[in-house]
Amino acid sequence: MDTHLEIYRRLSKIENELVQAVQASAVVRGVAEELRACLHRLSEESQQARALHLRNQDEALCLALRELEALAEQACQLADCRDGDARRVLRPGLDEARQDIRDLCHQLGLHRRSAAAEQRAAP
Repeated sequence: MDTHLEIYRRLSKIENELVQAVQASAVVRGVAEELRACLHRLSEESQQARALHLRNQDEALCLALRELEALAEQACQLADCRDGDARRVLRPGLDEARQDIRDLCHQLGLHRRSAAAEQRAAP
């Protein structure tokens, strides 16, 4: 499969997962406002990442994916702070989205590049 198409497909899947999380957060009891805001930001960032990929803006896409990964981690932590429905309903979808983001970062070599850059920056 064409790499460009595969990346687009994966970004679309991530975007769909995050849109579903936002929709679920609107109806699930006990979702903190901070978690809702994080989910909205995740959804917006995922749309931005897909748009950057379509415009072949690879450097900006790398930054957006790193931001997505950090936001997904934050959303998972926020979901864990809540008992009941918020954690039970939202956490599985957030875990899947977070793993998909990580897998895409690995596929694009973002983790290796950042680790190599950190080694070069170390005294």
